[in-house]
Amino acid sequence: MESEKSRATGMWIRIAIYILGFSVVFGALMFTAVTYGHR
Repeated sequence: MESEKSRATGMWIRIAIYILGFSVVFGALMFTAVTYGHR
């Protein structure tokens, strides 16, 4: 039971890290596009 719960927690942490990383990369790409687009 405990190992199952910890495994689920690890999965959610991994998903959160993936979402956070994607948001950072997407934000950087948008910032670059806007910066060079207005230049």
